[in-house]
Amino acid sequence: MRNTRGVWRPTAALFLSLVAAIVPPLLVEPVRAQEDESLTADGASEISVVAAFTAARNAGAVDVALSLLAPDAALGVVEWGAPVTRGSAQLWLRQQAGMGVRVEPTRFWVEGDTVRYAFRLTDRSAAAAGLPPLEGTAVAVVRGARIASLIEPTEPASRQRRSAAVQVIADAMATQAAAKAAQATVTAAASDAGSPSTHLQGGQSTPAGIATAGIALLGAVVLTLRARAR
Repeated sequence: MRNTRGVWRPTAALFLSLVAAIVPPLLVEPVRAQEDESLTADGASEISVVAAFTAARNAGAVDVALSLLAPDAALGVVEWGAPVTRGSAQLWLRQQAGMGVRVEPTRFWVEGDTVRYAFRLTDRSAAAAGLPPLEGTAVAVVRGARIASLIEPTEPASRQRRSAAVQVIADAMATQAAAKAAQATVTAAASDAGSPSTHLQGGQSTPAGIATAGIALLGAVVLTLRARAR
């Protein structure tokens, strides 16, 4: 049995207390300012549960996130060909942590035990590539200070923006690769033109060598112009 004395571990209570101090002024007040009459003191506590789960998920605190899910919780996420449940949530959360997935709620709405919140979602690879975040509106049902269900769909428009950004990067990489290939062809053609086997008597280059170099150079110019026009 390992000795765990002196080892600090985050707990659900700690995440809830931190969120309770931070979330209301940042996210609850703006909703009140918009005269959302459905937000009550109970609603604020529902938000705290959802926000604590999100904070634990973003921090990779899998055990804390699991403790905020009801035993029969159902998540609106399909992985490995089946919906994620409380039983498979641990693996799902660990995979999310490994990919550096971050969910950033921007606004909350509460109606009874249902919490809706707008969010932005990104991950480590997408952020490094400069891709825009995915956006959507999630729906969580909170009962007994635990999340009973959570659906987190992303909007088609945000997926289209992400796909367009990926295509721009792919086109740029293809253009760069083609330009390098063209430059390599020019270099090879110039090298061949300078060898004895491609020279006529009197030191003149062969027509084939000149044509090859010219075509390759023209290709490089065209690719460069296309790249600048994008």
